[in-house]
Parts: sequence; C-alpha cells; structure tokens
Amino acid sequence: MKQENLLLQLQELLAEEHLLNKKQELRPLIKKLTNLHEEIKQAEEQSSDLEKQITEMQRKVAKVEEQTAALNEKIEEARERLYGAQGGSLKELLSLQQSVQKMEEEIAKAETLYLEKANLIDELTQLRVETKESINNMKRAYNIDLKIYKEKNHQLESDLVSILEKQKKIKEMFKPEVLSIYIETTKRFPSNPVALLKGQICSGCNISIPSVLQVRIKEAKKLHICDSCGRILIYQKEKL
Repeated sequence: MKQENLLLQLQELLAEEHLLNKKQELRPLIKKLTNLHEEIKQAEEQSSDLEKQITEMQRKVAKVEEQTAALNEKIEEARERLYGAQGGSLKELLSLQQSVQKMEEEIAKAETLYLEKANLIDELTQLRVETKESINNMKRAYNIDLKIYKEKNHQLESDLVSILEKQKKIKEMFKPEVLSIYIETTKRFPSNPVALLKGQICSGCNISIPSVLQVRIKEAKKLHICDSCGRILIYQKEKL
C-alpha cells in the first residue's frame, strides 16, 4: 500500500483517537453525576441540621416538663398549706392563694409552650423523614447513572485501545524516513499532521502552494512539508 494512503488512514485513526479522548458523550453524564452529588451533599447537610434542631427542641421540651413538674409540686404544697391553714391571717391566705394562681398561670404557659415545641418536633421529624427519603432516591439515581458511566467509559477505553493498536500496525508499515517525518510532524500537530493538496491550496492552512511544489507532490516520489503550516502535504485523486 502506498505510504500516502497509510498516512491518510492513520490520520483518520488519529481523529478518532482525539474524539475518544475528549469523551464528549460522557460529559452529560458527568455533569448529571456532579449535580446529583452536590444535591445529595446539600440534602445530607439539611438532614443533619434537622437532627440538631430536633435534639435541641427535645432538650427544651424536657426542660419545660421539668419546670412544669416542679411547679405542680409547689402548687400541691401551697394548696395543702392553703386548705390546711388554721388561724392564719386573711392577708397570708390571700398571698398564698395569689401564689397558687400565679403558678397555675405559669403552668398554663408552660403547657402551651410544650405543645408548640412538641408540634414543631413532629414537623421537623416529618421533614427529616422526607429529606432522608429524597436522599435515598437521589443515591439510587446516582448509582444507576454511575453504573452507566462506568460501562460507557469502559467501552470508550476499549475502543481507544483498539484504535491505538491499529495505529501501531500502520506505523510498522511505514518506511523509516516516512516514520521519522511523521513523528516530527505529530509533535506540532498531534491530531492532524497530514494535509491534502486541493487544487493549488493546502487543506491545513488554506494557503496556495507554488506550482513547482504542486507537481512534486503529485509525483509522490517523496513526502513534502507545507512551507506555511508545516504539515505533511500529499495529493489524493478525487473519486469519480
């Protein structure tokens, strides 16, 4: 096979390699996985905050319960003194009665506060349950997409290995001088070291080629480099 044809085949494989290395088809999946990961992280932080709020509310409720229990004990003691009082002055009895009434009002406020905190705990607990359920759903979706990503990435890597193997076989068919020129040119143009002579124009830089060089390129006795862009310049007859 002509060296020029081998170069064109290799150029096609280089283009495929370049496309595979970019992994364009994986980008939507990567973006989706990244977004899901961030959403899961935020939801877990929210769940943790809810847990802290619930713990704090439970602490406050326990404190209200203790305060209410202490007030009830004081009320019982005050009532015993009130109803068992004998020979006490009217002023003392009124003071004791006012004290009981005040404590009863405090208990009523404490019970109202208790109900508010208890209801808030129920709401926070329900929200935390829903948040955890949402986290589990997102994790399931993440794992499904991650599996798809790994499968596609594995296929891309497999395709890339196959392409590199084909490139290697073509390079083994190059003449030493052609291989040397090719290696040097790919240092500047990793994915497209070869350009075609189209009419009088180099397809690599779209600059006109001198007539004498055009003739030599078409003769294909040796490889020629474009003076403008530095790519290997070859001639390919147009297919009828």
